[in-house]
This record gives sequence, structure tokens and C-alpha cells, in this order.
Amino acid sequence: MLDPATVQILFADLQPPIVARSKTNPPQSLSCAASVLARCARLLRLPVHHSVVPEGGKAPEVLPATTGDIRRQ
Repeated sequence: MLDPATVQILFADLQPPIVARSKTNPPQSLSCAASVLARCARLLRLPVHHSVVPEGGKAPEVLPATTGDIRRQ
């Protein structure tokens, strides 16, 4: 079993503008996969962290699919 004391989920660079420019995987596929992983983290009570960077002088924003399932329930 995954132990929240020794495991964490890290979402790196899953920001809407960055995902939209993906050349290797369709943005919708990335969003869907991230959403499923976020749900698994919530169900297993694993800590989730986001690594983001500001882009164009704006505050960073994370992909909604990685936060909604965790924060709402």
C-alpha cells in the first residue's frame, strides 16, 4: 500500500498554457490522465504538490483537472 508518509504526487508544469502547447500528447489526454491521478491521490489520501512557473509576467495557474477532485471532496 502507498504510505502518505513516504509517497507524494508531484504535478510538474501542468499549467493550461503549457499543456495547450504539448506536441507529444494531445492536451485533452494530458488533462484526463492528470485528473485520474488526482482522483487516485485523493482516494489514497496522498499529498499532492504542484511545480509551476510564471509565464508572461502572470501568476502561475495549475491545470484545473489536478485540483478540482482534491479540493471539492
